[in-house]
Amino acid sequence: MPLLTLKETQSVLKLSRSTVLQFIYSGALPASKLGRSWRVAPEDLAAFVQSKRQA
Repeated sequence: MPLLTLKETQSVLKLSRSTVLQFIYSGALPASKLGRSWRVAPEDLAAFVQSKRQA
């Protein structure tokens, strides 16, 4: 499954770019930097959402 762009991740989470980047920088949302853009694996995004539901 292809990696999600930051914009796609924002759309799924319905959060602003800066909020998603805060989650990435804090390590709460695993992401990889490819060139100048961040990419998020769909399974990492699903795990992140699940962890937030349980909190």
